[in-house]
This record gives sequence, C-alpha cells and structure tokens, in this order.
Amino acid sequence: MSAMLPPPARFHRQSAPGETETAVAPSDAIADRWADLHACAAEVAEHAGLGDEPVDAGPVGFPRQLEKILQSRRDLALQGLGDIDAMLAHGLTALRAHPGRSGDTLAPAQALWREFQCARDSVIALAEPED
Repeated sequence: MSAMLPPPARFHRQSAPGETETAVAPSDAIADRWADLHACAAEVAEHAGLGDEPVDAGPVGFPRQLEKILQSRRDLALQGLGDIDAMLAHGLTALRAHPGRSGDTLAPAQALWREFQCARDSVIALAEPED
C-alpha cells in the first residue's frame, strides 16, 4: 500500500451557473476508496500484532448508503474518509520507517488501529438512515 487514496475533492463536480458546488458520491468510487482504506488498515493491523484477524470492511453496501442520506451528512462522511486517509497515510509512513523494529512500533500501531476503528465507526454512523 505505498500509494494512498486520492483527495476527497475527486468527488466534487463543477457547479452550474447560480448553483453551489455539491459533493457527488458515485458509489463505485466510494467503494474503491473504502476498499483502499481497509487495505491500509490491514497493514496497520499487521504492525499492531493483529495480523491473523481479518479487517471487518464494515456494512455491506456502505457506498450505496451514502447516496441515500442528506447531502450535509454525505459531505461529513466524505470528509471523514479523507481524514481517515490522512491519518493512515501519516501513521503508515511512520510505521514503515522502522521495518525491522516491530517491538518499537507495536504500541503506536495499536493506537493507530484503535483510532482507525473509532473514525470508521463514526463515518458508518453518518451513513445510517435517519429515523
């Protein structure tokens, strides 16, 4: 996973005259982004000593759920994906800097893993249907 995800701006479209810019969340692009985040998370799990545990990819149909929620919540979810991406990018860069010293990186990798899980759960919660 040397390449990180594209910035969230890829999900924006050009505004028509007199229209404000809105985020477009094509589910296939979101699905690719979601899969990439989980691939990076799997690498973090290995550094954290959790390599034997599969990384839960979250709810089936998450990208399609994003299309069904209010635009404001979708924008927050997309921002959350960007934030998770940045967190994993910087964290993995640091973890990869000391490849032969796994004992030195175990605690930071476990902390990054917990942060990933919390952030991901928050993004998933944004995509849940409103009551």
